Amino acid sequence: MIIWIASYPKSGNTWLRAFLCAYLYSNNNKFDFNLLKKIPKFPHKEIFDGIIDIEILKKNKFEIAKYFIAAQQKLNLDNSIKLLKTHNAYVSSNNYWFSDEKNTTAYIYIVRDPRSVVLSLSSQQNVSVERATDLMLNPGTYGGNDKDGLIIDIWSSWRIHYLSWKKEKKFKGIIIKYEDLKKNPFVQFTKILNFLKNYIDFEIKEEKIQQCINLCDFKTLKNLENKLGFDESISSNVFFRKAELEEWKELLDVKIKKKIESNFKNEMVELGYLDRF
Repeated sequence: MIIWIASYPKSGNTWLRAFLCAYLYSNNNKFDFNLLKKIPKFPHKEIFDGIIDIEILKKNKFEIAKYFIAAQQKLNLDNSIKLLKTHNAYVSSNNYWFSDEKNTTAYIYIVRDPRSVVLSLSSQQNVSVERATDLMLNPGTYGGNDKDGLIIDIWSSWRIHYLSWKKEKKFKGIIIKYEDLKKNPFVQFTKILNFLKNYIDFEIKEEKIQQCINLCDFKTLKNLENKLGFDESISSNVFFRKAELEEWKELLDVKIKKKIESNFKNEMVELGYLDRF
């Protein structure tokens, strides 16, 4: 059964994944990007080997949604608990749902202030902030998950993405704000580990938590990318950009800021990103 590490793009998913890989799967007090393979991305090309003909996707990329559950069934043949990273919204495409209760047991969802997301998304996708804003508002937005652009995940809008996971009641989940993770990583990572302990057998040790936080801090990940590159980066721009809080206050155009706040008002108020009045 699958536990999803889910988020809208550029919301801290890879940071959480790096921490969990270091905590659960590393024994040598070191971190490198190869560890991330312990929590693979979904969808990913290799997962669909023998399930779908790539030629079909060349004609219609959205056909992949038909095979999401079949690919998860293949992964679940070993009857073990596994962690998978995804940027897919928990939605249906042409009546084909992203997952179901036979393949998913739980999720951890990372949410980030959309005013920050739009700046990071603009850099990652190598598009203007205006274009990145349109992507975040569009229910039909999708992202390429490989360099061929054939394996896609369905992002939808920032609002739909967040609500799709929050409102899914067939299995348990927790929602973590990126800002809380950034301000107090020890508390938030401990909360995440306690949640995972319901499904995976491991020990929770305070010293190890702090050690893994240090191993996977942003500077370390950025330095690794600068030195070795990061093969999960689709564009030519750096993946690990700044990871700052509230940089939008200085960098985001007022019109775009108001557009985001207007469209996502209810969710931003709920999450504490906007005042109610």
